Amino acid sequence: QQLHHPNIIHLYDFFDEGDFYYLVMENMTGGELFDRIVAKECYNEKEARNVCRIMFDALNFMHKQGIAHRDLKPENLRLVDEGNDIVIKIGDFGTFALFVLCSSWDIKLLFS
Repeated sequence: QQLHHPNIIHLYDFFDEGDFYYLVMENMTGGELFDRIVAKECYNEKEARNVCRIMFDALNFMHKQGIAHRDLKPENLRLVDEGNDIVIKIGDFGTFALFVLCSSWDIKLLFS
């Protein structure tokens, strides 16, 4: 809930109902980036570059917050809507880790 970035899927709320957890998340109607790449006959370098730029900006933001995604792949990048191949958001934080940067080369893992 604390990651407020335009390219990270927003978690609005969650509920613990004993046997189940319910997550209330931003609606992403465009599907997975992986499916879009497979469906297209050609995914050119310019499109890939634009997606990488967006993803790296979001990752930089997450890392500054002490969060590592640990499972980045096209299946975990969601398209905002069906009509746009460029606007993506990072989702599926099932294997994330919290960390603290102790020095430029030393990382202390807080949660995994």
